[in-house]
Amino acid sequence: MKKTNRLIHIINLLRNNRSFNAEKLARTCGVTERTIYRDIISLSEANIPVYYDRGYKLAANTFMPPLNFDIEEFMAIKLALENSILKQNSPFQAAIKRVEAKITTVLNGGIPSELKSKPLSTQLKGKSTDNFTAAKITIFKQLELAIKEKQRIGIRYQGLKGEPSDRIIDPYYIIFRKHAFYLIAYCHKRNEFRTFRIGRIKRITLQGENFVMDGRFTLDSYFENSWEVFTGPPVEIEVKFTGQAARVVATGRHHKTEKIKKLKNGDLIYRVTTAGVEEISMWLKQFGPEAIVIKPEKLRNLLREFYLKSVEAYK
Repeated sequence: MKKTNRLIHIINLLRNNRSFNAEKLARTCGVTERTIYRDIISLSEANIPVYYDRGYKLAANTFMPPLNFDIEEFMAIKLALENSILKQNSPFQAAIKRVEAKITTVLNGGIPSELKSKPLSTQLKGKSTDNFTAAKITIFKQLELAIKEKQRIGIRYQGLKGEPSDRIIDPYYIIFRKHAFYLIAYCHKRNEFRTFRIGRIKRITLQGENFVMDGRFTLDSYFENSWEVFTGPPVEIEVKFTGQAARVVATGRHHKTEKIKKLKNGDLIYRVTTAGVEEISMWLKQFGPEAIVIKPEKLRNLLREFYLKSVEAYK
């Protein structure tokens, strides 16, 4: 990154009211801390008021010119917005459309007008199975507020099994994984962190008290080894793929811990460590008899029971 571009990048980072120290700026810009110190001096010499208060900041009321995008940056933003799952049925659908309109309106003259309306040649369509009615959007906004203000709440939750249950929880994060939005929260009924699909939360009640977040909790550690959404103790999986399934699995990456051994006959041995066996079993079912579980026995039994019931159902 050239110095001029780097200085503009640093300004844009600081103008967002995010506190960066020299180490973080260096890591973000891909340079040394010594270079960052020289950049801060250059900004000061250009009469751009940068000061340090638990991180570098721009002085309040500093006038900065509007952002200008080059063609590559504009196409990246357009691609991200056009293909965002948030543009589908989500609480952010209307906001995404407003952002698109504002960006197109304030674009500098360096962007050819035909690019502003030209259909994208790259498509990254994801799929959301959430159905955000007005009531669901209200619940979503209530959760956002509870997380922001660290409010303990009660929820009526419809699980996949059985009747709805009432929980007292401390809400930490809202995330989108696989095809839906989920709430990560500490559940006082189970005395552990749990994952709740927001679409199954029926009601929210404030408990009139705040909670203190556990500073040791991180999303990375919580979802360590998860296949998609499920969490739990790590389990070592070994599967033999044959035929078309082997070719499909060999062409992509499905989990960060996976290891693939290709056999001479075209089959492959797939090894991975996941959180539990339930979620990976759903993935394996799509391959039918071309996915043969070697271990663990629990996963073998789970799939065996599924196939026996399927044969019985189709008699």
